[in-house]
Amino acid sequence: MGSAQAYDVEYRIKTRSGGFKDIRETGQPILSREGTLARYIATARDVTESKRREDELREARRNVEEHAEALRRSEAELKHKTAELQLLNVQQAKLFSIIAHDLRSPFNSIIGFSDLLVAKAKDFSRGQTLSYAQIVRDSAVGVHEMLDNLLAWAAIQIRDGGLKLAPLDLSATAGAGLEPLTQIAET
Repeated sequence: MGSAQAYDVEYRIKTRSGGFKDIRETGQPILSREGTLARYIATARDVTESKRREDELREARRNVEEHAEALRRSEAELKHKTAELQLLNVQQAKLFSIIAHDLRSPFNSIIGFSDLLVAKAKDFSRGQTLSYAQIVRDSAVGVHEMLDNLLAWAAIQIRDGGLKLAPLDLSATAGAGLEPLTQIAET
């Protein structure tokens, strides 16, 4: 018996026009009655278009994989940014809660002192009443300016990448602005 085997090969040929075609050739050996190779039966097919489509499919698959990877990166970045924004929102809420809590006491003092001033105004001279009213107003303006400064500071902190919360005794700070009121209230 001969050692003839079937074959399946692809090759490229140059056409008369100077282009190229991809050819797939398959062949089967035909043996004689004695078992020796008599001939091959072969077929050759133009697979140029199939090759082109395979190349396009490979390129499209590569593009899809690149886009999928870009989407995964974008999703991860979006999750990270969402977590950062959630943290900033929590920090902002804490800051505003602290500001509201710590400013309530100084404003209550101003309101209380102005109530006292209104109640005792008849016992004061016009000059004393105006003087005390000016002190109340100046103290309120001072506390208001402090609040504006705190809010401006908070906006800068948020814009620059997050709040760096640290303990701050706003009562003591506001108390300095209320000191004149306290002295008058005690008299």
